[in-house]
Amino acid sequence: MDTRRLRLLLALSRRGSMREVAEELHVTTSTVSQQLAVLAKEAGATLIEPDGRRVRLTPAGRRLAEHAVTILAAVEAARLDLDPDAEPAGTLRVAGFATAVRRSLLPLVADLAQRHPRVRLLIHEHEPAEAFALLAADEIDLALTYGYNLAPATFEASVSAVPLWSTSWGLGVPDWSSSLTSSASPTLPGSAPLALPGSAPPTLTGSASLALSGSATSRDLAATSCAPTATFRDLPATSRDLPAAGGIGVASDEAEGAVREPSTAIFTRYRDEDWIVNSRNTADDQAVRTIAGLAGFEPRITHRADNLNLVQDLIVAGLGVGLLPLDLPTIPGVRILPLSDPAVTMRAYAVTRRGRTAWPPLALLLTLLQRDSPKP
Repeated sequence: MDTRRLRLLLALSRRGSMREVAEELHVTTSTVSQQLAVLAKEAGATLIEPDGRRVRLTPAGRRLAEHAVTILAAVEAARLDLDPDAEPAGTLRVAGFATAVRRSLLPLVADLAQRHPRVRLLIHEHEPAEAFALLAADEIDLALTYGYNLAPATFEASVSAVPLWSTSWGLGVPDWSSSLTSSASPTLPGSAPLALPGSAPPTLTGSASLALSGSATSRDLAATSCAPTATFRDLPATSRDLPAAGGIGVASDEAEGAVREPSTAIFTRYRDEDWIVNSRNTADDQAVRTIAGLAGFEPRITHRADNLNLVQDLIVAGLGVGLLPLDLPTIPGVRILPLSDPAVTMRAYAVTRRGRTAWPPLALLLTLLQRDSPKP
């Protein structure tokens, strides 16, 4: 079989239109039709069938298109093997989640520009499922994805995954430590005092229940005044849950020589709160449900957001609790409680299509990514 015809079939499997395939590969529509007819004779099977004004692959055509991915990758790898020391040159299309882009890719930009000016990076921000779809469609060369120890990432046989770095996560909760040193409860501008998550509302003579102003932001909560009659019945019972607001808000039991609570005990303390999970990936949802299940309850998942800053804002606004990286700088009003037994660990991966890693620009980027990643 001619690899050029296999390439036409693979393009048709993605586009669904001979005209679009012709435009993509800069040939005529009749050429596409003729070459696919020859390929069908070579394969001894019907590969396409009408679908309205378009065409679609038959089951045999889909199977051959799947084989074409492997065949074309092997041919490309063989060609590159003839010149393994070629100077990297070309455009690298990378899709990854925001943290990986900031932590892994951006630090390499200056080095690539100086040492390998013929390599160009195109960066797209995507969650793993979206990145995998782009990789399968051959619309990107590299995907930066992740999984949790409690919700492991899975990879199809058509891709290769290289582990990079990992980071520990904890439970982000409201931090009302400043309220304990004040005689009042937090209020929003122009509103009644705020009832803390899980607590009884403040009892103020002549005041109404809280009505959030449309102009108020979550950060207003950390900086506003308080009323002396607020109650704090559901605040964390120990002072280690209540550090000064702002900075890296992580509890440090070891510094006090205390035994860290297991994750199930921490989750149980917040079992009656609303929970916040990712809106574009299910991995942290699974991790939350796993620990909550071990603790004997079903979490009330109410809010979904994929931006960690927005998750913090929701926490400060008293709308729930959720998983956050332990090394994430926190805004005032957020505290991250370390989790152990079981711990929650996220691991990042560099994922490519099999047979592609010998391409010099991609091989270079993978080397740089692994060089700058701490060993597991």
